[in-house]
Amino acid sequence: MLDPLTLLAILVALPNGTTYQVSPLINNYGIYTYPINYAVIYNHVIGSGTYLMMIAPGTYYSVSAYGPGPMGGLYLTSNADVLLLVLSSQGFSELKSGGATVKPLFAYYGQELNATIELPSDEYYIVVINNGSAMARVMLVMARNYSTPITNAPIGIVDYGLMPSQVGYIPYSYITNEFLGEARILSIGVQSLTNYFSMPPGSFSLQLNAVLEMVVNNQTQYYWVQNVLIIDPTYGLMAPLVNVWNMSSAELFMDPLFIVGRGSVMNNEVYAYMGNWTPYEMPLAVNLTIITNKTVNGFPPQVLIGYSMGGVNTLVDNVTFLVTPPSWGGPYLVVNGSEYSPLGYLIDAEFVIGGPGLRGDGEG
Repeated sequence: MLDPLTLLAILVALPNGTTYQVSPLINNYGIYTYPINYAVIYNHVIGSGTYLMMIAPGTYYSVSAYGPGPMGGLYLTSNADVLLLVLSSQGFSELKSGGATVKPLFAYYGQELNATIELPSDEYYIVVINNGSAMARVMLVMARNYSTPITNAPIGIVDYGLMPSQVGYIPYSYITNEFLGEARILSIGVQSLTNYFSMPPGSFSLQLNAVLEMVVNNQTQYYWVQNVLIIDPTYGLMAPLVNVWNMSSAELFMDPLFIVGRGSVMNNEVYAYMGNWTPYEMPLAVNLTIITNKTVNGFPPQVLIGYSMGGVNTLVDNVTFLVTPPSWGGPYLVVNGSEYSPLGYLIDAEFVIGGPGLRGDGEG
């Protein structure tokens, strides 16, 4: 009697009209590992993600993917022949059930693949099958191809969740509870292109920016958190600024009763707080931090925003989201090169120099 996880033999119909018989011992027990910065893999737009797999004989490993998206490059290398299939949800169900002949949208059999595919909006599965007699060591890359380089890039250090490679940009993603940016400024020279009535002429900003992810009532929400230090080199003064922007939906407004701290919600679209001007001395050595935290009993979620100078830590603001369990999950700071926020923004982290403006994009 077959093990309950064992599937019956089926035929996979390749696009060229031939068929390939899949072993009756196929199951989803393929073992996979990620490099350390691939610890969290999200639902993917087509062409996003890197997987290192050890696939035992008679087993397969499947990866879910979502379209549409930019043209996706599929890259595979293996020490043994494997069968790679791109299946619709229905085709994947047929594969698991051992039903009739499976008709893949794309198929490849061998050890080296570098192909480009384009699929319409839907859910798909990339399946790698080892129907041989030896262990298969496989690397699968779904490389997202961007039509143009990322533009309007800030000046500084940015983690877009994208690693350049010979097969395109390889996305990766991770979550963390803290970002820290360390700066040492030896000299400053600023030429103002525009002036803001509320900021001193010739001032600029040092910014630590990150994306906050929470799940509230089974809906994922994203917020752009800015820890900003506005610096006025003319008079040797600096002032902290905190911004929290909605990145989730144009329909989602920020309720002043939902997000509280030292600041306030402005026009139901951004939470903002600005501290007092204080003197500084050159050279300027400062650390900016953004930390997520859970209070007693795990709620409500908090974001602690501060800086440190000369060994003295300063908490600028404690932004608290007034939601109660079990309606929420997180909070996390996230970098994800596989997706955009629902409003189309990159899910990245930045430690950058920008203008003194209050637009929230590091520019101005």
